[in-house]
Amino acid sequence: MIINRTAASFGKLENSVLELKPGLNIISAPNEWGKSTWCAFVDNMLYGINTSDRDKSGYLSDKTKYRPWSGREMEGTMDITVSGDSITLQRTALGRAPMRNFTAVYTGTDIPVKGLTSENAGVSLTGVTRPVFQRTAFIRQHGIRVSQTPDLEKKISSIISSGDETLSYTDVYGKLKNQLNKLKHNNTGAIPAAAEKLAEARAALDSIQAASKDAAGLRRETENLVKLNEDLENELEAINIMDIIKERDKLKNAEQAALSARAEADKAEAELKAFPSTEPELLDEIRGELSSLSMAEELRAEAVSTVNEARAALANAQKSTEGSVFSGKTPEQASLAWESVLRAEEAFKSKKKTSSLLTTLFLIAGVCAIIAGLICSFDAVFLASFCGIGVVLVCAGFLFRLPVKKAKDVLNSVMAQYNNYSSDILRVKCQSYTEAYENAEAARTALANAEAALLKAESTAEEKRSQLITKARMADPSVSNSEEIAQSLDKIRATKERCARLNAAAQSAESYYEAVKASAKPENELPDVTPPEIIPRRTRSETMGLLKDSRRRLEAAKDNYNLTQGRMRALGDPIVIEGEINRYTERLKQLQERYDAVNLAMEALSEADREIHTRFAPVLAKTAGQIFARLTGGSYDMVAFDRSLDAAAQAKGETVSRNVLTLSSGTEDQLYLALRLAVCCLAMDEHNPCPIIMDDALASFDDVRARLALDYLRELSKTRQIILLSCHTREAEYFKDCQDVNVITL
Repeated sequence: MIINRTAASFGKLENSVLELKPGLNIISAPNEWGKSTWCAFVDNMLYGINTSDRDKSGYLSDKTKYRPWSGREMEGTMDITVSGDSITLQRTALGRAPMRNFTAVYTGTDIPVKGLTSENAGVSLTGVTRPVFQRTAFIRQHGIRVSQTPDLEKKISSIISSGDETLSYTDVYGKLKNQLNKLKHNNTGAIPAAAEKLAEARAALDSIQAASKDAAGLRRETENLVKLNEDLENELEAINIMDIIKERDKLKNAEQAALSARAEADKAEAELKAFPSTEPELLDEIRGELSSLSMAEELRAEAVSTVNEARAALANAQKSTEGSVFSGKTPEQASLAWESVLRAEEAFKSKKKTSSLLTTLFLIAGVCAIIAGLICSFDAVFLASFCGIGVVLVCAGFLFRLPVKKAKDVLNSVMAQYNNYSSDILRVKCQSYTEAYENAEAARTALANAEAALLKAESTAEEKRSQLITKARMADPSVSNSEEIAQSLDKIRATKERCARLNAAAQSAESYYEAVKASAKPENELPDVTPPEIIPRRTRSETMGLLKDSRRRLEAAKDNYNLTQGRMRALGDPIVIEGEINRYTERLKQLQERYDAVNLAMEALSEADREIHTRFAPVLAKTAGQIFARLTGGSYDMVAFDRSLDAAAQAKGETVSRNVLTLSSGTEDQLYLALRLAVCCLAMDEHNPCPIIMDDALASFDDVRARLALDYLRELSKTRQIILLSCHTREAEYFKDCQDVNVITL
């Protein structure tokens, strides 16, 4: 098929006409000229507008996206050549359906083309369905990658099979999968339904068996409850008898307790009368005077402690004076002794100073006289005179030392009386002795005062003790000393409290006896009973509660037994239900066998598909690899595709293939362009090949690989029409001087 001319009112195309030629057509147009719109027009002229397609979020259907901007109806014509015949296709609106009205006539006539309709036009003219056309010969902008569809799968399978394109692994596998889902899909399908019926029948039979078991249990429970009621009634009767016996014993015990309590109270009253007086005022006075005596004793004890401390202080003070050099002297005498030593020291120092000065002067004068005599030695008389004078002066100097020795002897004599202490040391010792002497005198005075206070405290305590004993004997004559007074008071208090407590207890017991006597039945009205044979284990309220609950449970058990019998009758006959179980079991077995058969068929189909894939993959990979090598200038020499047409390429000289995701975007586009062209070469009718339409398919190619691709397309255009639309001018520039390439610049 060759497209010769198009005229469209489609999107932004307003009566736009495009003239084409066989071979390679290069259409160079800027962005927003309508290249993609023109490609969509060709697709919809061949296969029609899909009116069932709906707009979605982020997506517009073709009927909305390509509505003419001018407001006219969506329509157009396309002149083509098919097997040497010129045909004109025309699509116009049919009511509100765009391009639904289709006509196909031989060009220049009104003669319709037989068998060419709106539904089959695309398949009849291109030889492939719309999905296959869009994934092979129709290359949109940014849509060069190939995705798998059942139609493309059928077409590829026909490459290595008998050519039958009616079968697809996906279609057949889908039909088998539908059958499998009808039989069983999760919890739906014939098998789960049959299993549910079987489960219901088995549940009904189990319910009958459970109801029968429940009925037997309820029967046993009823019998047990009847026996329990009898036991509880007997126990209640025994409780009634025990209550009568307890009532009699209670009255006797209350009377005995009242008599015993009164006897104890009388005994306590007798003990209390042994004390002459127990008046609270007297006892309070005794307690007060006892506290006063205690305080007096404490004061006496403190006075004794003070006397002892004063004596110890006096002994310490006297001890401090005994070791002193002034021991036995008064402070005044010690001061005079110190001053005598001081005066002897001052006299010695004064004489020593005067003697030293005169001795030094006389010695110097004598030495000077002797030296002068020696200097003037020319006269013997003169020499003798001066030497004699010098000797006399020296001797006179030494005579001045005699008073100093005498003063020192006096000083030593005075200091010997006081252990040879100097005046400074004696002054300090005198001060210490004076302080110790004064402390001793103060301690002696404090001792005298403490002894006087002690005598007074002892007198006061003795007087209070005598008065307290006299008053305490008024309450308890047995008291002989003050130490017994506190014990006597405690004894009196305890006797009074016990007497009051026992009187209160006696009154309470007597009141209780009167109350029991008043509430009890007369002796002649109480029946004559003997102790019961059984001993009750519970109280009356517990027994009555259990009896009430047992009677209620007995009634409920009887009702449940009757309901269970009715439920068993409502569930049906167990024999009939067992027959249903057998039928459902057989039905489920048949469905499971069918399920297994379909599952086995799907496995066999998958195995056959894998075998077919292993046959067509090498053919397709070989052809695509050859084209890819041409497009990349020999950089890649081998490609591979899986069943979903995900590709991998092996560079020349490498040992392993690389996934397409690792390639650059341009190389990826070249790889999938090679795949598309390979499918076109292998799967489409080689006698009437459809055109290859490319919308900016080389946009991501660099200049070198773009020229390689253009050379290959020029070679391929010798066998089929190729229409390349581009927003660049490099394709048109490359073929501007080529006569066999139709270059159109818009």
